[in-house]
Amino acid sequence: MSDSYERWLALKLAQGRRQFVEGHPIPFLIWKNSPASEFPRPPGDTMRPPPQVAFHTGASRKSVVPPAELTIERARVYPVRKTPGRPFPERIAIGRAPNCDIVLREPSVSKLHAHFLEVTPISAELTDAKSSNGTRVNGVALRPGARLVVEVGDKVMFGAVTLEWMDAESLYDLL
Repeated sequence: MSDSYERWLALKLAQGRRQFVEGHPIPFLIWKNSPASEFPRPPGDTMRPPPQVAFHTGASRKSVVPPAELTIERARVYPVRKTPGRPFPERIAIGRAPNCDIVLREPSVSKLHAHFLEVTPISAELTDAKSSNGTRVNGVALRPGARLVVEVGDKVMFGAVTLEWMDAESLYDLL
């Protein structure tokens, strides 16, 4: 079954809050397209599409599974988890490159933009990987290599892409 809005909504309805939260012990990054969205918009564009999740389509015969994403009306949800087969198990890589764990196909996002370390269901340490356009948490710029704890409700900005850090309970409420 694909990671669609319908699947997540069905899980919510079938499980109830407690079972849903216990069954999803990971955090999520949420992109919301709102009038205050920080994505630049071309003239006449009323809704900018969310950043695209990409995956490798090279000549290799290995099957590559794209990172799961969930599209909700005017929103996109990225589970913060290690993609199987990716290197460096101690960190979750965020960037534009297809070998990152969370891939944001947006020109302002560096190929390897940042890392999440010590991820729990409600928080994680975030570090900038010397990105070109910087990483911000609640408007505060992160120095490359410096660690900052991200918690539920925090706004995290990778280049021009602003995402909200959310736990399973908040996702349940969003659905």
